[in-house]
Amino acid sequence: MFTSVSSSHQTTKNTKNVESHLHELASFSQSKENIICAVGMIYDYCTTNNKSLDEVTFPCKMKMNFTYNSNSLSVEIEPLRKTHTRPLGGVVFPMLSISYTPNNKEKLLEYMERVLR
Repeated sequence: MFTSVSSSHQTTKNTKNVESHLHELASFSQSKENIICAVGMIYDYCTTNNKSLDEVTFPCKMKMNFTYNSNSLSVEIEPLRKTHTRPLGGVVFPMLSISYTPNNKEKLLEYMERVLR
């Protein structure tokens, strides 16, 4: 006898897998281009699925929280530690914490382009 998996259970499992992969992608993004690409993918995931994604960490010592609320996505960006050493990969996030609500994906990616060094 086979047991069926409910569709909502399978959807939840798939969501957790996607979120896990996005966290892993971020953790391996060491170049500025890879970080920006990962941020774009996370933006797409959150806005398409009306989901939030917290505690996304990057090797440049930056942590991001993506919070989806009623048709808009806000992004909180903060440094992991107060340090002036250049992390592995050579990308530096030289800012204090900031909250940002981009109008669209392109605005967020342009902002990240300016912020990362």
